[in-house]
Amino acid sequence: MSDEKKLTPDELAQLVSLQNQFTKLSREIGLLYIQKKIITDQFQVLENHISTLDQTRNAFIGELQTKYGIGTVDINTGIIKPES
Repeated sequence: MSDEKKLTPDELAQLVSLQNQFTKLSREIGLLYIQKKIITDQFQVLENHISTLDQTRNAFIGELQTKYGIGTVDINTGIIKPES
């Protein structure tokens, strides 16, 4: 006599459905992880670019202040209003 037992068709169908859902969600988590990694890498690149840009901007402002003195520049006209 065999000790094997068999699931009912409904139990087997439910088990297969649960396994398929688990597999699908696992795949989605993996895809989201990859997307998160890509976005994190892109964010780091942008942070580096903005840091470099900020350093360049600050250096240029320093050059302008040396040439024209400290003041406020109207970005539309280029007119410098000296600080009082």
